Amino acid sequence: GGDERPFADILRLVERIAQADGSAGWVASFAPQTALYLATLPLRALDEIYSDGPDTVVAGGLFPMQTAQVLPGGYLVDGQWSFASGCLGASWLGVGMSVEGQQGEGTTPLIAMLPASAVEIVPNWDVVGLKATASHDLKVVRQFVATEFTGRRGGTPLVEGALYRFPALCGAAFFHAVVALGIARAALDDLRSIAIGKISISGAPRPADRGFVQLAVGKAEAELRSARAFFYEQVEVVWAAVKRGDVPTIDEKALARIAASHAAEVGCAITRTAFRLAGTTATRMSCSLQRRMRDAAMITQHAFTNEGNVESGGRVLLGIEPPAGFP
Repeated sequence: GGDERPFADILRLVERIAQADGSAGWVASFAPQTALYLATLPLRALDEIYSDGPDTVVAGGLFPMQTAQVLPGGYLVDGQWSFASGCLGASWLGVGMSVEGQQGEGTTPLIAMLPASAVEIVPNWDVVGLKATASHDLKVVRQFVATEFTGRRGGTPLVEGALYRFPALCGAAFFHAVVALGIARAALDDLRSIAIGKISISGAPRPADRGFVQLAVGKAEAELRSARAFFYEQVEVVWAAVKRGDVPTIDEKALARIAASHAAEVGCAITRTAFRLAGTTATRMSCSLQRRMRDAAMITQHAFTNEGNVESGGRVLLGIEPPAGFP
């Protein structure tokens, strides 16, 4: 019932938020991801989750999956989950389950949705970057969750609309990676301001007047714009297939995952370059570049955006069986 905008439009909105702040962009990226997951829930469950209106915030931590006990009409959920970005502001929280006695689901979690009041937030998010995402652990102690409040990541959507048929793992990779593109754009903008306005205490030329800075800025612009073009090109390829009612091919999904990881890596590298070229100014905690560098580095550590996805994508393009859970 939201705007249900084309996928690239939503990504550009998240990218713009990430230019302002990496943590804000990261949390914003989970709203459309959550929509893909929630679309596998029965409509009566969605009616209850959104009974207070469209501004309801949903967050969650899906891993490590915990084994749920099957009970009549639902599941008994118990355990602790990590990386619940944005959990402090959520009204509903999802956790990832494997189901006792069910085999063959691999790394695809069954998601159990609980009201925030039924979940304990364990405040253990102590990291170098993306600190304001509040990606704490979630703890649930023996809570019953009705079957209708569960859905499977990557499962068949029960909501009409092309947006909800977008491949869940490709979508997650795109939304994580686009944050790195936003951060990198902001880092280059920060560097430009510093390079033009900085007067060296040693009497050296402004950074903007130094040849190596000029060369690096030119290369960084080319690299960022190239990675961004490849990224959005693959977004549109997958979106076009989904709009036609087709399932994207394995090669299309592999290229999507490659483009996402490449964007994250290039975004991080460019942000590091901006930090380095800004000299001692960037080392001050009051300078936004040090925060942007730490935030960008965090994104390349994520399972959906690290270099392993490029390797797996390369396997697919060479006709070799992909690893489990890819793409």
